[in-house]
Amino acid sequence: MLTFNPDALLTQITQTNRIIHDIKKEVETNEMLSPLRKPLEEMQDYVSRTEIVTNVYSDIYLQIIKPIQMASQAGVRATAKWAIISIVLATTISIIVTNWNSVFHLLEEMSKKIIIK
Repeated sequence: MLTFNPDALLTQITQTNRIIHDIKKEVETNEMLSPLRKPLEEMQDYVSRTEIVTNVYSDIYLQIIKPIQMASQAGVRATAKWAIISIVLATTISIIVTNWNSVFHLLEEMSKKIIIK
């Protein structure tokens, strides 16, 4: 439902209507194809009803589904950003904890140099 694309569906419906129209022309000019008239009319009726439903659903799509998609994308971006920040912070803390003695001595030396100046 969230991946619905009304424009693509309407394009397909338009193409299908053209194909049905072309076939109907052939059926009208060829008596041997006359048994296809009823199935073609049923198909055209079905496609027409589908087009009506799609137009109504397009409004629903634009008013409800599209904003949900946009909010979902924003949520995914925010989650990815916070995941990267947390990985960087966790790695930094891990390195500091693992090398605590070296970091402590480095800070000690830096503070002695600052005090001497």
